[in-house]
Amino acid sequence: MGCNMKLKWSIALLVFIALFIFLHSSPLIALRTHLFFKGHPVRAIDCKFEEWEYDDELKKTLYEKNIRWYVTFDPPEAYETGIPMYNWKVEKKGFLYFGSINYPV
Repeated sequence: MGCNMKLKWSIALLVFIALFIFLHSSPLIALRTHLFFKGHPVRAIDCKFEEWEYDDELKKTLYEKNIRWYVTFDPPEAYETGIPMYNWKVEKKGFLYFGSINYPV
């Protein structure tokens, strides 16, 4: 009985790890994952993101730091503040991408 339980927990752990890796496997999936967990599941599916256009020097600097900026022109609003979520930052750490919102100051 103990061996069967260990097998179930091992499979559950492997599924969790595989799901985590998938949800952070590309910049756009990472943004959608972050938006989903911010409480906007429908917007996570239909929101359109575009990579922010910046000059070549800044682009080189950001790519060296593994950072990309994205913008959406039909943003959802943050539930906590009501501020539209226009600007998004994606950082690459190892082979995974992590999205975050950048609120205007």
